[in-house]
Amino acid sequence: MMTFVFRWLRGVIAGWILALVFAMLKRVLERAFRGATPPINDHIKRPRPSAPHNDNVIDTIWIGMSAAQLQTAFGHPHRQESKPDGTYLWSYPDMEVTLERNAVKGWTRKV
Repeated sequence: MMTFVFRWLRGVIAGWILALVFAMLKRVLERAFRGATPPINDHIKRPRPSAPHNDNVIDTIWIGMSAAQLQTAFGHPHRQESKPDGTYLWSYPDMEVTLERNAVKGWTRKV
């Protein structure tokens, strides 16, 4: 019975010592690398006030983007034109987007 108690006590003491060693190691590493990593800025985490509250919306455009995604990201176009070759031209205040088969084919920025 006494050997069981001594083994248990030895395990508890060894566990405390290992926990202390790892806590000290964590503290040393935090102090060593605290200045090496830049802090995360709050403006990166917060959405811009002009953006909708939908987390899936980003203010960017890419070829192959669907018309629904384009409208979600930039809103309804100010002007829509239908071309004879089956493409559509959507005009926004700062760009014109060409759509083909309900997907973005290209765009040009207005200066």
